[in-house]
Amino acid sequence: MRSTLVVASILAVCLALPGGERPAGAAVIPMDLNRLVDGAEVALRGDVVAAEPAWTADGSMIYTTYTLRTTEALMGQVPGEVQVRVPGGTLNGMRIRNGEAPVFTLGEDVVCFLRPEVSGAQWTTYGWFQGKYTLIDGMVREMVGVDYEAFRADILQAVAEKK
Repeated sequence: MRSTLVVASILAVCLALPGGERPAGAAVIPMDLNRLVDGAEVALRGDVVAAEPAWTADGSMIYTTYTLRTTEALMGQVPGEVQVRVPGGTLNGMRIRNGEAPVFTLGEDVVCFLRPEVSGAQWTTYGWFQGKYTLIDGMVREMVGVDYEAFRADILQAVAEKK
């Protein structure tokens, strides 16, 4: 009984934290395409061209900043390159992973739904891992049997309906 109360208390504290600072293991709200479009400021297709891991100022966490080179703007005012900051990464032999964070790989062709970070200098995926899709040979890896052109059409339709 006591352990159940402790777990429930910890869960309540985790869920009370602001969305951008939830620790690993916190709940992720499921999002469909319309919700991603409604919550993101921009959507883009791009290539992952750089990764820069760094410790936070207090040395408690590694964040990796990925540079995406935009190949197609799907929604909003999309810069030619964007820096997407993700919790976790590998630095000096230490690896930290956040299960809710998207995983980027150099050379990947991706579609991302993004919001600016509080500082405004970098971006973050909207909906954690749900805001990042990987394209392989014209197909959307996270959506079995869906090609990019069909996914693109769905995104553009959702954007048009948002207006």
